[in-house]
Amino acid sequence: VLATRIATAQARMGRLDLAAATLRQAIDCLPADPGLHQNLGLVHLKQKDLDAALGQFERVLALEASYPNTHYYIGLIHEMRGDETTARRLYVDEVNKGACLGAWDRLYELNQKTPRPRPSSRGIVTVSLALLAVAAAAYALRVYLDARQARALSFHGAD
Repeated sequence: VLATRIATAQARMGRLDLAAATLRQAIDCLPADPGLHQNLGLVHLKQKDLDAALGQFERVLALEASYPNTHYYIGLIHEMRGDETTARRLYVDEVNKGACLGAWDRLYELNQKTPRPRPSSRGIVTVSLALLAVAAAAYALRVYLDARQARALSFHGAD
């Protein structure tokens, strides 16, 4: 969307209010575009308006529950507010959805501040790793089946 490019340029020039206005105008035209809401949330985040940013990110998730990086941004807000437990959960959600390097970095930083887990929490770590492995296997299976279906459709199209 052209509005996103214009708002990005405005934000880079430090014109955050103008970038927010540009994105609001675009949202008036395309209210169901999660990317516009996410970008407006990022402008609010840069302005340190955490409530407005959170509202936009929640709107993104209402439009598209698995929109990239949204859980990460919400996690940043919770971390800024001192709620590291919720932030950590949101970062894990984002990491489990895909490759968000920011979420990995924040998890690493939070884990460096946290004392080593007691032996009783090893089961949780083991289960988390097992779930991550299952998610990776499910994704690989989906990619394989999609490729197989694409080959089948192209084969039938050759008739």
